[in-house]
Amino acid sequence: MKIASAGALILSLLATIATFPAQAQEEHFKYTCANGKTFEVMVRPDKAKLKLDGTTALKLLPLDAREGLKFAAHGTLLTMVNREASIEINDNFVYNRCVVQ
Repeated sequence: MKIASAGALILSLLATIATFPAQAQEEHFKYTCANGKTFEVMVRPDKAKLKLDGTTALKLLPLDAREGLKFAAHGTLLTMVNREASIEINDNFVYNRCVVQ
């Protein structure tokens, strides 16, 4: 009896979660950097999708961060703290002093 009740509860929770739009769990940011470069990032708790200069798209995974958010994959590190962000590609700061628009 308890297993059936727990199963019904889980099913109702899953049905409720499924009705939330995916976009409600996603945040979208546009950044402009000191050197004139721009990028966009869509952040979810489990990943980030980075769009560089409107063309290159990368999927990044979250990292532990003392402050702000960090995401990385394939030699690319995105760091977001408050309204500022930077991107390192192969240990070189390619996008730095970037501010959210």
